[in-house]
Amino acid sequence: MLPVHFLTIVLNGDPFIRYHLEVFRQLPFPWHWHVVEGVAEQVRDSSWCAQRGGRVPQDLHRDGRSSDGTSAYLDRIAAEEPGRVSVYRKPPGVFWQGKVEMVTAPLAAMTEDCLLWQVDADELWTAEQITRARRMFLDSPSRTAALYFCHFFVGPSLVLDRLDQYGNYRAYEWLRTWRYRPGDFWHSHVPPRLMRPQPDGADLELGAANPFLHEETAAGGLVFQHFAYATREQVAFKEVYYGYDGAVRRWDALQAAGRAVGNGALPLRDFFPWVTDAATVTRAEHAMVEPLARPDAEGSWGFVPPARGASTMGAIHRSLRAEIVEMRRNPGEPIVEKHIAEAFGVSRTPVREAVLRLADEGLIEIFPQVGTFVARIPVNALPEAIVIRTSLEGTAVRYAAQRATGSQIAGLRANLLLQQETVEDGDLNAFHEADERFHALIAEIAGYPGLWSMAQQVKVQVDRYRRLTLPEPGRLTNVLAEHAAIVDAIADADPALAADRMAVHLDGLLTSIPQAQGANLFFFTGP
Repeated sequence: MLPVHFLTIVLNGDPFIRYHLEVFRQLPFPWHWHVVEGVAEQVRDSSWCAQRGGRVPQDLHRDGRSSDGTSAYLDRIAAEEPGRVSVYRKPPGVFWQGKVEMVTAPLAAMTEDCLLWQVDADELWTAEQITRARRMFLDSPSRTAALYFCHFFVGPSLVLDRLDQYGNYRAYEWLRTWRYRPGDFWHSHVPPRLMRPQPDGADLELGAANPFLHEETAAGGLVFQHFAYATREQVAFKEVYYGYDGAVRRWDALQAAGRAVGNGALPLRDFFPWVTDAATVTRAEHAMVEPLARPDAEGSWGFVPPARGASTMGAIHRSLRAEIVEMRRNPGEPIVEKHIAEAFGVSRTPVREAVLRLADEGLIEIFPQVGTFVARIPVNALPEAIVIRTSLEGTAVRYAAQRATGSQIAGLRANLLLQQETVEDGDLNAFHEADERFHALIAEIAGYPGLWSMAQQVKVQVDRYRRLTLPEPGRLTNVLAEHAAIVDAIADADPALAADRMAVHLDGLLTSIPQAQGANLFFFTGP
């Protein structure tokens, strides 16, 4: 059955701790929620807090437990769900000796093979996402863990928007799910390392053995919402416990700046001095993120009904857009708003809004009194889009060849290996995702990730056409060889050669247009 055991450690988890239970209750398989409450002494893997000046004053807790109503809430739900919710605490006034002791506490009660899923109080998932992730593990029995991206909130409506920066480093964030067996144990909590003893006496780290990578989980829509700095109370807690001096004052300044940022972005390090990288902040609506939690005018937080967590205009837009770009909805196919509304469990209003937005993007055509259809691919627009993309990516790869570090080149080669695996599996969707990530990595290594963002804006119709070329015999192998040649030029620190190889790679899209159009005549418009 592969039950799921959720694990949460918490102190003062209001309001977000109240979100999860209603989500879990909708899951169509066995589950158990283990909640470990209390103060973690700043020792062992939490000692860095004390080194920064963090402390645990008396007003941060009540006898070693929460002081914000979390304790009473946990008592209530444990009484409501005695077979599915377990709460673990130290005696009153006694602290946990670090967070490893906290996450270890429930393991003795986990006597079955299962998925162990760490869910921090402020990390929000939908029931649909959890169900989909479990299905991925069922379909791939050799997978040992899963890594995820998140939408990282630094205010009620402010999110971070860059990968491999604060809040979304693929090197160690966010490992959240493991295939657990009784006898597995925690080596550390930060980073979370779950170990399995081996017959030869060694210990296998499950998160590093054979995990689902970020790109794989993201392709399945498994991106959670992390309300890490969403409330002033959270920030006040972090200022004291983690030693983030002046955090509340700086957070207030960020909220004020965020209200005026419009569609722009703000450098996070201008507000949070403990952040030293290039992370940037934008408004959630600009990032097309529909928050699962929102405060009202009085500041009281409420949640999107879990059963309808994905049923917002933004989510419908993303879903339809992905189906069209990935050619899961063919050009000319009717769009029936009534059916979409029923599938998402919403009225037709958010569906209509999503359809209108897609029409503005040229992906849907609306014919009054006739119907709404997936737009055909405008063949005349493809050459210009490819030329623009070639220019942008040529610039990016030149800078990447000048600036790439050894670890960044290793990251590109790791992506090539992932591409190779998708080719061997014949998985076109997974190959496309890995391909997209490859080009994004080059822009990030160049130091200009915005170049890839600009390329994505102009290449949407190219992506649709390109999907038609991937099944061609030998196509994936040729693309992979072209990618490898680009990486070799970057590794050789040869900007001119790297740009030439990128141009050759993208020019192939130009020469393949007539063949793709001839084989799929009704998918295109124009000569």
